[in-house]
Amino acid sequence: MQYNEKFRWFLLLMVIAVLAVAPAAGQDTGGLGIYDEQLRVQLDKQEVRKTGFDAGGWFNFAFMHYDDAAAMRRRNLRRYELRGWGSLDLQGGAHKFYVRGLLKYDDWDTGANPISQRGDDFDEEIERAWYQFDLGSLLLGKTGERSPYGLRILAGRDFTTIGTALVLSMPMDQVRINVTLRDWEFMALLGKTIRDSRNIDNSQQVANHQERSFYGFELKYKGFSQHQPFVYYLSNADHTTPITANPMQS
Repeated sequence: MQYNEKFRWFLLLMVIAVLAVAPAAGQDTGGLGIYDEQLRVQLDKQEVRKTGFDAGGWFNFAFMHYDDAAAMRRRNLRRYELRGWGSLDLQGGAHKFYVRGLLKYDDWDTGANPISQRGDDFDEEIERAWYQFDLGSLLLGKTGERSPYGLRILAGRDFTTIGTALVLSMPMDQVRINVTLRDWEFMALLGKTIRDSRNIDNSQQVANHQERSFYGFELKYKGFSQHQPFVYYLSNADHTTPITANPMQS
């Protein structure tokens, strides 16, 4: 990655951090959710080399002010995030490895953390870690011509969506298969959620963890210039175990 590209990424992430320095009214998780999604979109747009090894990292800072009128109190959050990543591409992209880790510290200056109820919070996690085999890139390297048929198999932790991302839009541990037949693309998915990820169910017993398994498929037609009709099927099984504050209470 060239230095001017790294500088461009640095400026872009700093703009996101500055945009987060604003009052956040209403639910305590609202401002954080918007900020996290904006940052995730930019990070997942990262370009990696077609061949060889590449690595890098980012430091990100955000300041958020919460004015909770219902509880009659105000809170400030300073979030520090340090990310490091590495990628390895072999045979012109036929074999690709990628990993990205995160060190995060949330510094609340007044009262408990309204999200985890634990005050200041330090966390480390593997955000992405996957291997992908791309048959199309392998054939392109051998023949010099791009085939109208393709096969990609990804195994590991990655961000996944189905359809317009309203039904499924989250990182998960998964196996994902994409088959391309000219203007048709078929995707099959088998995955499970990251246990410590935030649950769509905001109940206190399950809000900060989830154990869900998914399987499904999507068929998309890409022959039109401005529209891609699709159909999909998705199954979700929830195996999350609620955590009670005091298990001795009946």
